[in-house]
Amino acid sequence: MNSSTVIVEGKVIAKTSYWDTRHFNIYTVNRVEVYKVFKGAYVEEINVITPGGTIGTDAEVVTPSLQLDIEDKGVFMLFEDNMLLDAPHALAQKFKPYSGPQGYYKYNVIDNLVINPFHVEEGIANFYQSVIQLTGIDPIEVRPFAFNRTANRSQEDNQAIAIVTFSPTTVTAGTKTILTI
Repeated sequence: MNSSTVIVEGKVIAKTSYWDTRHFNIYTVNRVEVYKVFKGAYVEEINVITPGGTIGTDAEVVTPSLQLDIEDKGVFMLFEDNMLLDAPHALAQKFKPYSGPQGYYKYNVIDNLVINPFHVEEGIANFYQSVIQLTGIDPIEVRPFAFNRTANRSQEDNQAIAIVTFSPTTVTAGTKTILTI
């Protein structure tokens, strides 16, 4: 945490992949909506650059590296990145996670856990206190993040749908048979 120049809590709201300007590697720009700033200047959104991504039929997978999905929530330990990307417009400040996957503490809001490759902590609120203790700075709240409401909503959204019948029970491939569920 001490080596990071920016520490924010947020949610991934968009992802777009770009070639670097030399057209050698693909990078993904993960746009993060910021909830709290634990270290660094006030910012409402931030671009987190991760190696790898997909552009059309071209893909690059980099391991080990941080892999983010839209709606991922957690704390990002970042440093400024001057990577030149072949983007149609200039991107605002770009940041890389410090030490790749180790620079992100993902929230499991359903189980109230904070997860990192080398660290699991029970209680998101407890984790806040750990970060505050290490940085020595009270966070700047950019927008509210109520993880308890999010957990309840996630549990409701994950209700399984039961399939009780389907017909016909046997079909052949390539014959345009209709299967009704």
